[in-house]
Amino acid sequence: MPVEGIIGRKVGMTQVFAEDGTAIPATVLQAGPCVVVQRRSAEKDGYAAVQLGFVEGRKAKRVTKPMQGHFAKAGVPPCRVLREVRVEADATVAVGDRVSVAIFTPGEAVDVVGTSKGKGFQGVVKRHHFRGGAATHGSMFHRAPGSIGASAYPSRVLKGMKAGGHMGSERVTARNLRVVRVDAENNLLVLRGSVPGAGGGYGTYFGSIPDMTADVKGVRFADIRPNSPAAKAGLLAGDVMIRFAGKEVANLQDFSFLLRSHKPGETVDVTVMRNDQPLTVQVKLDVRR
Repeated sequence: MPVEGIIGRKVGMTQVFAEDGTAIPATVLQAGPCVVVQRRSAEKDGYAAVQLGFVEGRKAKRVTKPMQGHFAKAGVPPCRVLREVRVEADATVAVGDRVSVAIFTPGEAVDVVGTSKGKGFQGVVKRHHFRGGAATHGSMFHRAPGSIGASAYPSRVLKGMKAGGHMGSERVTARNLRVVRVDAENNLLVLRGSVPGAGGGYGTYFGSIPDMTADVKGVRFADIRPNSPAAKAGLLAGDVMIRFAGKEVANLQDFSFLLRSHKPGETVDVTVMRNDQPLTVQVKLDVRR
């Protein structure tokens, strides 16, 4: 499928039962249908993508005249929510094509991009997980932030100081959520676990993430920064690290523990699985970690 993403709306959470009777926490999403409103090209826009519009049962109100012309040019009805999804430059997709939840399959891993629940103004204990003071009566220091700097020097609050403030209502990406069920007739997508945002909130769902087989445990590289030690060593996005410095890596916690046991600047052997084949490379640890 040329388009590997879709816009949807969170319906709510529930639980589904597997064949062996195991209860699985799940989130029900109304995924699509969506329509292609605009096509982005590398020649004109500098990148290849499509602009999707979320088709809902209710009409979009108060559509501005520029947007009315935008939708009229595409020959599609006005949509309340628009999102862009990257595609290949030679993808066979045109304006007016429909994208449905049928692009997903049960067992597939997907990424969900949404807006987290707004928490309003919160203190340092909830916002930054400060421990706080003693809870006894004579303490007189319970949930206050404490010192924020010296008065003599530098006589100011340094930038980046953790303090109370607005919390939540920001872009959040939940990765590698498993597809439990796909109801193409009712445009419903059921994912294992929770997704960002409140019920009724909109999000974008991306599929076709390489699946880690059950017999291969490790840490999958979702992205490799250019000029990073991993990139210089020849590692690619999608590689699954199974050994670090000669020791097995089953999860992210194992990798973090092994990484802390080595000094910056050291060169270690890293074994990854690529196309079901093991590959060992030497990686020089970044000084910045």
